[in-house]
Amino acid sequence: VLGCLLCPPKLPPLEECTPWALVNRSEVAVNTIVFTFHDAHPRTLSHQEAAARKEVFGGAWHVSLKLEGVERDYTPISTSDEHARGILRLLIKVYANGALTPKLAKLPLKGEVLVSSPEITMAWPPPTLTPQGQVALIAGGTGVTPMLQILRLIKKSKAEGERKVCVVSSHRTAADTLLQEELQAAGNL
Repeated sequence: VLGCLLCPPKLPPLEECTPWALVNRSEVAVNTIVFTFHDAHPRTLSHQEAAARKEVFGGAWHVSLKLEGVERDYTPISTSDEHARGILRLLIKVYANGALTPKLAKLPLKGEVLVSSPEITMAWPPPTLTPQGQVALIAGGTGVTPMLQILRLIKKSKAEGERKVCVVSSHRTAADTLLQEELQAAGNL
């Protein structure tokens, strides 16, 4: 059911990406890091760009990171308001043999990556969801990041009606539990 709600992936051309500087790196679990980037060259958005951004932030969203010829999509844990202020936080599992993650792990502070404009991953609310419909969110590992965005959207749209939400998140050990405080805060409907 969820698959039909996802938008097809659309990667922006390289010229639509802007440099963002790494300002913090914090390991939150084994080989799992929260990377914090700041827009290296903040600019004022045109009315058209602001309208497009507002539309994207009406659903779950992602950005594409490009570094040394490698490009990958990531779902931010930062809010849309933080992104608008030039702050981007990403929860990323680093794989030793990964194409991009080892490069990110070695990126020095103030080092830059190219970041795409936000792209919508899933519209919210889905067209098949009734105002009082129940929502089940299931994730494992860093897959909790889209669930965090969806919980925030549900909380924002609470005026639509009461909604029961169940979040199931699977991890190997309790120490591997990711974003527990953020999920609890966002889920405090």
